[in-house]
Amino acid sequence: MIVKIDNLLEKSFWEYVSYEEIINLFIIGYVENYGFNNKFQSVWLQLEDNDITSVILKRHSKLTIYSYKNDFDIDELICHIEGLNVSIIDGKKSVIDRLLERYDSLKYKKERSFCTLKEARNIEFGDISKYKIKRASAKDIESIYIFLGGLGRSMGLKSIEEKKLELEDGKIRVYFIEEEGKIITTVSTGIETSFLAELVDLGFCDNEKGVKLSKYLVYILSKELIDEGKRPCVFYDGMDYKEIYDCVGYKKESDWITLSRYNK
Repeated sequence: MIVKIDNLLEKSFWEYVSYEEIINLFIIGYVENYGFNNKFQSVWLQLEDNDITSVILKRHSKLTIYSYKNDFDIDELICHIEGLNVSIIDGKKSVIDRLLERYDSLKYKKERSFCTLKEARNIEFGDISKYKIKRASAKDIESIYIFLGGLGRSMGLKSIEEKKLELEDGKIRVYFIEEEGKIITTVSTGIETSFLAELVDLGFCDNEKGVKLSKYLVYILSKELIDEGKRPCVFYDGMDYKEIYDCVGYKKESDWITLSRYNK
C-alpha cells in the first residue's frame, strides 16, 4: 500500500529516513525546507503490514526513492510511478538497480559517486589564498550561468529565477572567484538541511590555476559548512572532479543512479 504522509505517519517517516540520513539528503532536505505536500512536492510511504518498505518523494517532475532494506514491492511501486508525470528518477544504486529489474520507461542511466566530508584537512594554498572569494547575490547568478554554460555545464534543472529566489530566501549559497573582472571558478550549495549540505555547480577554467582555485574554493566552502555543524556532501562523475574533492578529503559513501527521459 502506498499512502501520502499525514500527522499519524510523520514520526515513522523521520525514524525510517534516519537509518541512513546521509544518503537521504534530498528527502530530508526538501521536507525540512518545503514540507510534505504542496503544489510541487509530495511524499509517500510504501507499507507492508504497517512496516515501511520505501519512501517516495516527487518534486516537480523528479522522483527520489529510498528503501532501507530494499524490500519494496516492485510492481506496486512501478504502478505508482506510471501514474505520475516524472522525467527523472534517482536513488542509491541498490534501490534503483532493483527497480530496473522490471522498470524500463526511462531509458538513460547515469551513475555517480556520492561522497561526504567528515572533517576538512589543513591545506596550505600559498599565493592562491590571496584571491578574494565572493559570495554571490541574485544579480550575479546570470553571469555564473553564462560561465558554466561556456564550460559545457548547466546549473541542473533550476532556472535562473529559481536559483535567485533560493539565494534570496537563504536556502543556498553561491561562491565565485574573479580575475580581471571575469569569473574563473564557482561552486554552490544545492540543498542544505539542519545538518547536511550538498555541493553543486562546481565550475573552473581548464588550466592549472583554475584547478588550484577550485580546490581552494571547495575547501573554504566545505570548512565553512563544517564549522556550522553541517556535513558537506557531493555527487560527481569524472576524474577531474574526483581530484578536487579527494584533495579536500571527501570520501565515497555510496553509488547513486539517475534515470532520465533525455540523455544529458
